[in-house]
Amino acid sequence: MYDYELKSIGNVEVKEFLLVSDGYKLIGFVGKGNHFNWLSIPQLSISVELSRFNDDFGNGEQLASVIENPILVDLLVHVINDLSGLFNKDKQDCFDGKNFITTREYTFWLECECESLSRQLIQFEYDLFPSDLSFDDFKKERLNDYVYSRKQYGTDAF
Repeated sequence: MYDYELKSIGNVEVKEFLLVSDGYKLIGFVGKGNHFNWLSIPQLSISVELSRFNDDFGNGEQLASVIENPILVDLLVHVINDLSGLFNKDKQDCFDGKNFITTREYTFWLECECESLSRQLIQFEYDLFPSDLSFDDFKKERLNDYVYSRKQYGTDAF
């Protein structure tokens, strides 16, 4: 048997990504550890140590040592830069999607979430407080309030 000592020396933060461009569809991982950063793309059987995330030249050199296609190397350097902003963030910042979609798409997503919650609130309010209205009439009345509140701010607010 082998004689060795194993110690945990820190935590690694990893971001998984899907890259679709120029005929490529690659799943990869960018990692940030206490002692080094790295990029791994299992489909290409590569894993390389990276310099600082914003060191385009150093990271390009590392990638060029294992990838022959200069266009893919340049593309991956850009991906590393884009993903670097996601490290050392609150998990909620990465979870809610605002880092991966346009502002317009994010606004639409938030609007849909608000509408869904509004409908749930209407059901809750109807269940909690007795009303002479049927549920459908109650819902119409509450949704009219919602439409009115949207008109107050204009269509460009949403």
